[in-house]
Amino acid sequence: MIIVPKWSTQTYYPRLLSMVIQPPRRLPMKENLLTLPSSGEENATDSMSCVWESLEAKGIPPEAREIMFQSWRKSTRDQYDVHFRKWMLFCSKRNVDPHDISVGNVIRFLTHLYNAGLGYSSINTARCALSSFDCASCHLVCKFMRGVFNSRPNQSRYTMVWDVKIVLNMFRQCKDNSELTLKELTLKTVTLVALITVQRVHSIHQFDLSTMLKGEQKLAFTLELLKQSRPSIKSPIIEIVKYPHCKKICVMDALFSYIERTEAMREDET
Repeated sequence: MIIVPKWSTQTYYPRLLSMVIQPPRRLPMKENLLTLPSSGEENATDSMSCVWESLEAKGIPPEAREIMFQSWRKSTRDQYDVHFRKWMLFCSKRNVDPHDISVGNVIRFLTHLYNAGLGYSSINTARCALSSFDCASCHLVCKFMRGVFNSRPNQSRYTMVWDVKIVLNMFRQCKDNSELTLKELTLKTVTLVALITVQRVHSIHQFDLSTMLKGEQKLAFTLELLKQSRPSIKSPIIEIVKYPHCKKICVMDALFSYIERTEAMREDET
């Protein structure tokens, strides 16, 4: 058995068909259907394989390719994977070699996304994904992206500002932390942490007890790699200060109550 891409435009394709003893079977587009023997990582399988093979064609060894793939955070790989799948489907319907990342094919693909109703941000993410092949950063593609921005600019994600006093007043009227259900305590703790630290959900998710420094009046968490992390910037330290004026809206008190309540559930997790 041999598994090959369906590239009818390749010179070897007619000869390959003449050698088969049974009609070819088309494999489904499925995540992790195939895994390269040189890597068990998800980033080198399925739709990401076109990037892997492109780097291989440039003479980059497997060890270096593994390191290069680590330049993409998991969230970035997940975003790019969506557009790589769209790219492969686009190429499959048009009998285009998905490894042929020429300027013309890239612009045709981005135009296809534009006609499908995607906005500038989504189309630019697709361009960034294909920029792994170099040509997606050329001046013609950049000019196309300027046209997308001018004709379909980004819309503000947040158009309203809500009064946090409403939430804080509700917490003041609630029961003590010890009397709240675990769900109520969890929601209250996350809300207070988000309001006090002004951090993204991803950053709050990085809070780890193993990096927590406890003081009498404040807590400090050292965060690991974030979406905004750069080689020249140290990992951020998030401080949570005690609020002695009202215990019911003190984020330190809520956090300690949550840690104590969930201790038996966490086991070895931090």
